[in-house]
Amino acid sequence: MPPVAPIFISYRRDDAAGQARALEQALARQFGAERVFIDVDDIVAGEAFEQRLRSAVKGASVVLVLIGRRWRGERPTRPGQPDLPPRLFDADDFVRREVATALAAGVPVVPVLLDDTPMPGAADLPTDLQALPGRHALRLDHERFAVDVEQLVRLLQAWVPLAAAAPSPAQAGPARGSPVSARRGAAALVAGAAVLAAAAWWLAADRPGVGSGDATSAGEARAGINGPWIAEVPYAWLPKAKRERFVFSGEGARVIGTASFLGVDRLVQDGRFEAGEGLQFVVETSEMAGSSLRAVRHRYHGTLQADGIHFVMQTEGASQPHAPLRFVARRGPPPAAEAPVPR
Repeated sequence: MPPVAPIFISYRRDDAAGQARALEQALARQFGAERVFIDVDDIVAGEAFEQRLRSAVKGASVVLVLIGRRWRGERPTRPGQPDLPPRLFDADDFVRREVATALAAGVPVVPVLLDDTPMPGAADLPTDLQALPGRHALRLDHERFAVDVEQLVRLLQAWVPLAAAAPSPAQAGPARGSPVSARRGAAALVAGAAVLAAAAWWLAADRPGVGSGDATSAGEARAGINGPWIAEVPYAWLPKAKRERFVFSGEGARVIGTASFLGVDRLVQDGRFEAGEGLQFVVETSEMAGSSLRAVRHRYHGTLQADGIHFVMQTEGASQPHAPLRFVARRGPPPAAEAPVPR
């Protein structure tokens, strides 16, 4: 059996898979890949899944419980049938077993509330998890990911020392894992891009032709791309559109920044804007393919029009084919880079 990692990330896959992966990559940069446990990487084919999880939880120095809106595992209601309790109340639910094992073993447990998710009350939890709301919680917001991770890293140093060659959170570069994971890291750049984009937004917001029907020069159009944008993206596999945030900066033909995918900020790669060709960039994610991760690329092409940036997004490398997605991103508020961390 492989050595036990001191940091254990507990999450429900259909609630926080993207956030869990992004957090694992950020923590691996600071503490070392071998010190962060996440089930998709650290349980190999053929291992006894439950036994491995229980051993990893009991041997951990700290357990991070990622809590999103679907963490309890609510089941859909069906007309004419009684409502079933959330999956968290099932005795064989793996999330419940992980957290209950940690609490019973006296392992420090840190609830990590995702975005605006509130802490569940004791009455909303099974008996063996009712001590969880009494634990000090941190928040991990996709718009403040780098700042929130830096706070979490400082907290975790009470139990786990930084890797010998680890950069500070503000200097962190690409992490371990698949090429997808390595390139989509660099969480510190998210905060930097947000700061640059906030300044660019104020410079660009009042320029003629930005968000208007006036004719613009190539330079004005390029400046009009910079800044924050919000879009409702109609992913085919979700019941309703997902709100995503895009933050662009740069000058000339080069475009840098972030683009969220399923609510998690990703780095913009190969970003370019040229008159006549529009805005183009790539975002990389990953998906499970059996017991391994599959690299997935999402190519965005946008044209700046009077009502916003009209995007077409094409997915490549996924296990199932995806039709191109079309959506419009509209000017968003400037990033609140210095806002206080919500409690």
